[in-house]
Amino acid sequence: MAEVMTLPNASKHAQAWMATHFLALLAWIPTLVHAWSMPPGHQYGPMGLSFPAFLLYWTVMMIAMMLPSLAPVFSLHLAVLRLEDEVTFRPLMRGGGFLLGYILAWSLTGIPVYGLSLAAGYLASHTPMLASILGSALLIAIGIYQLTPLARRCLVHCNPVLSSGCYLHVMSGGLANVRAGIGNGFYCLGACGGLMLIMLVVGLMNIPWMLGLTALIFCLKVWGQGARLSLIVGIGLVLMGILALFYPALLPGV
Repeated sequence: MAEVMTLPNASKHAQAWMATHFLALLAWIPTLVHAWSMPPGHQYGPMGLSFPAFLLYWTVMMIAMMLPSLAPVFSLHLAVLRLEDEVTFRPLMRGGGFLLGYILAWSLTGIPVYGLSLAAGYLASHTPMLASILGSALLIAIGIYQLTPLARRCLVHCNPVLSSGCYLHVMSGGLANVRAGIGNGFYCLGACGGLMLIMLVVGLMNIPWMLGLTALIFCLKVWGQGARLSLIVGIGLVLMGILALFYPALLPGV
């Protein structure tokens, strides 16, 4: 049985912000260590990793990059569970289930990303001109998508500040919170998934881009002007894609 609860205010619960940022910090440690220890040239394509190793590393990287921006929605979820007043074993497990579902949703994106990274690495090695053209086209497509109503709708769901009320579906059942986390992960994918594809053309282990995208996604999902920022980013990516047609060095990953 599902019940829709409306929360007029997205209050910032310390538990949510501390949990998401602490887990992200822990994930950044192996992410950066692996990036710095990687041989030259392995920052691109699938980074020389097997599929299981790539999926594991991608999951850790998604925890590092995406969890900080989850804090506002996780705050609302904790408000529903009333963890701020009832810190017991069961509510903590339910909150952890929401995080687990969210991480699982982003972990699954590593499956297509692995295939795309293999294709990008092959094209970059054998037909660099075609790879550069396709990379530019990808940036333009990502930029156009950021301007669509679908991207706006997903962003509103992920950024409670942009809506007058955040609607959470509270379902009975042991896996309800995991399902809620997966659902929010898919909304987040609709809002920010295209931005993560930028890593294919700049390098999956491009640390400056990783940090920049993390900060950008955080602003999109936390800042009250996230919708306007998304439009600016979309236009900027279209212009960057067009410029990359003439200056392929802008896309080191391909």
